[in-house]
Amino acid sequence: MNIIESKKLIIGYSYEKPKNYADGWEFLELGSSSRYVSVNNKWLKTNETSIAEAIIEAKKGYEKIPQKQLMFKNSSKIIGSGNAFHVSECQNKLYWISVNITETTDIEVAPTLGVVWDNNWGVAKDLIVFPDGSLIVFIDFTTITTFALECRILKFTNINDTAPVTVYTSGHDSQWAGEFGIKHYINGLGALILAGEYGNTTNSKNLLLCKDFGETWSVIKTTGVSTNEFNNHFHDVDIDPYNSVLWVGQGDGPGDARVTWSQTMGSTWIDLIPDTNLGAGVQPTLIMSFPENTIFGNDSGAAGFSRVKSPKSLKDWDVLLDGNGMPEMFHVTRNRTIGGEPCYPHYANKWGSQGICVESAHGSQFPIRIFMTGDGGRSFHTVSLPNWGGNTAVQQISLVLGIDSDYVYTKASNSGAILYAIKPIFS
Repeated sequence: MNIIESKKLIIGYSYEKPKNYADGWEFLELGSSSRYVSVNNKWLKTNETSIAEAIIEAKKGYEKIPQKQLMFKNSSKIIGSGNAFHVSECQNKLYWISVNITETTDIEVAPTLGVVWDNNWGVAKDLIVFPDGSLIVFIDFTTITTFALECRILKFTNINDTAPVTVYTSGHDSQWAGEFGIKHYINGLGALILAGEYGNTTNSKNLLLCKDFGETWSVIKTTGVSTNEFNNHFHDVDIDPYNSVLWVGQGDGPGDARVTWSQTMGSTWIDLIPDTNLGAGVQPTLIMSFPENTIFGNDSGAAGFSRVKSPKSLKDWDVLLDGNGMPEMFHVTRNRTIGGEPCYPHYANKWGSQGICVESAHGSQFPIRIFMTGDGGRSFHTVSLPNWGGNTAVQQISLVLGIDSDYVYTKASNSGAILYAIKPIFS
């Protein structure tokens, strides 16, 4: 290893890189020619031509820190077991399904009750409400003849519609995950919806795209039949409106686990090659797009968040087109091999530059943590410990229902009550 003090430069092989170093120092890795810059005692990989610019950019993320932890209150409003919940960007309302399809302008006031949910429709896993008040509900339906699950989508003209129209039926064994796999983008004039089928089986699953407020659905990608004994399904998906890109995570198992992206609305797809040395980009159960970054939360291997820089130049686009681009790995969550308990992040929700998610359950050994970012995915911070490692005296929370301009919404697993907390200020 060679240290050049005058240039604040360290040159060496990957195993020689110090665990941390003073801010502003650069590490040039022999063999791979990768470059890193030290910011806040962390090495950040960079392709920037100017190290000074890289330092300025990287430090932005470490300045947005939540000023408090989430403090939850019980709304006394019950949500169904399917956890179907929607924050309306167009109407400033909340929607959920319990005994009725329900809407409210404020979680603290009495809601408006719509149609009583008919259990013959199936189990409601998610819903999306459009500017005109119509809505779609994603259903897990158990077939009468085979007793197998299949994905369905129902379209309601409004919350009082007693005769919804079935606009999609999978016709094969599948289900909606509930905690990931369905995202939408609404700008008032139109609505894009991206939905990936789930299911713990090896048969092929569909990825769906809708461009007309839930009326018609196109299959734009399939997983194919599993190449091994693992189940095969879609994990999280995302619509990046800042770069007109569709992102898709797929799993499980060797040959089936991948991240793909499309800038042609699903006509063509490109695999994003994961960085297996870092563990970055392995079959993510979380994808969140922000103006500067797209964030991936790993399902397996080294748990944590990977980050892809949003393309702002031809060079950035070339990196994505080559299938590369996983420059950084945040080991925020624990490796799932510890104690044999999984800890992947899921339930991704966004509001502007803020994003929130929660770790999967840890059984009795570890607490569950809720993470938030206030700077568009540059940094993540724990904002709540909603489950203290199996402590039954603590309210059990293992999901995030949504986020809006004021609150974060979750659910009490023992009562089904919607809980809410004032969002922390990031500064």
